[in-house]
Amino acid sequence: MQTWAWILLGILVIILIILMLSLTLAISYIDGKLTLTFRYGFLRFKIHPQKEKEKKPSKKPSKLKSFLRFSKKKKRKGKDSKTQKDDSTLNKDDINSKDADKKKIKKAKKRTKKEKKKLSYSPMEIYNFVVEMLEGLSRPMKRIVKGIRITDLDLDFTIGGQDAFETALSYGRISGIVGYLIGLIQSLMTLHIKEIDIAADFDAEESIFNAKMLIKLRLGTFLIAAFSIIFKIFVNTIKMKNKDR
Repeated sequence: MQTWAWILLGILVIILIILMLSLTLAISYIDGKLTLTFRYGFLRFKIHPQKEKEKKPSKKPSKLKSFLRFSKKKKRKGKDSKTQKDDSTLNKDDINSKDADKKKIKKAKKRTKKEKKKLSYSPMEIYNFVVEMLEGLSRPMKRIVKGIRITDLDLDFTIGGQDAFETALSYGRISGIVGYLIGLIQSLMTLHIKEIDIAADFDAEESIFNAKMLIKLRLGTFLIAAFSIIFKIFVNTIKMKNKDR
C-alpha cells in the first residue's frame, strides 16, 4: 500500500472521529446557582456564569501630558478655523451646480425604482410557501431531536413549606409533572436517568431544587441536519421566485 493511500486513510479516520464526537452541554442547578458548560472533546467553555473582568485603576495624566494635549487642541482649532474660512470662499455658482446634479441623480434613481417590477405575493401564496417550508424542515428537525441524548439526569427535590397540607399538594403536583416530562422526553429522544429523588419535608420552611444533566448531540448528526435545512430553504425560495416570474 502506497504512502498517499495511508495518508488519505488517516485523514478519513480523523474526520470520522471528529464527526463522531458529541457536542455536550452540561447543566447544573445547585442551591439556586445555574452553571452552563459547553464541551467538545478536550475543549471546555464556561457559558454561565462568566468571570467578571477586573477593572484596572485609571491613572491620572501628568501635568506635562495634559499641557501638551491642551496645546495640540489649540492648534487643531486654529487649523479648523482656517479650513472653514477657505471653504466659505467657494463660489456660489459651484454650490448651486452641485445641488442641481444631486437633484438629477435623485430623480433618476426614483425612475429606475418605479420601472423595476415589484414582487407582490398574495396571502395564499405566502401560506403555501410557509407550509412547504415547514414540511421540508420537519425531517431534519426530527433527526436533530432524535439524535439528542440526555444522560446523567440527577434530580434532588425537597418539597417543604409552613403548611403541611400545601406541602403535600405541591409534592403531588411536582411528582406528576416530573413523571409526565420524563415520559415525554423518552418518547422523543434518548434519556438516561442517574437518580431521581423527590421527597416531602414537612419540617422544612422552603423547598430545595437541585438538578444536573448532560445534553449531547453528535457533530455529524448536527451538520447533516443543518445542511439539509439550508438546502430546503434555498430550494423553496427559488421556487417562490420562479412562480412570481
